[in-house]
Amino acid sequence: MSGRYLWDRSGEPDPEVQRLEQVLGELRHQGAPPELPLPAPRPGRRRWLATWRPALAAAAVLAVAGGWWAWRAALAPRPTWRVDALAGMPRI
Repeated sequence: MSGRYLWDRSGEPDPEVQRLEQVLGELRHQGAPPELPLPAPRPGRRRWLATWRPALAAAAVLAVAGGWWAWRAALAPRPTWRVDALAGMPRI
C-alpha cells in the first residue's frame, strides 16, 4: 500500500481505507464552509508600554534607590559588642 492515496488519492487505495470512506461518507459535511468572523484586533505592544511607562519609570527609580541604599548600608561600619573581662569568665 502506498501512502500517496491518503494525501492526494494518486496511489492505489487500501480496501480498508475505502470501506472507512464509505461508512464515514454519510457524515461528510455538505455545502460551503461556515463564515467565521475575523478576530478583533488586539492592542499593540506599544500601546501597553505607553500606558505603563510612568509606572515602569517609578519602579526603576525605586529599584536603583533601593540598591544604592543597600550598598551603602553594607559598607557602613556596624556597631560591635565589646566584652571586657573584669573577673572570671565573661558570659553573654
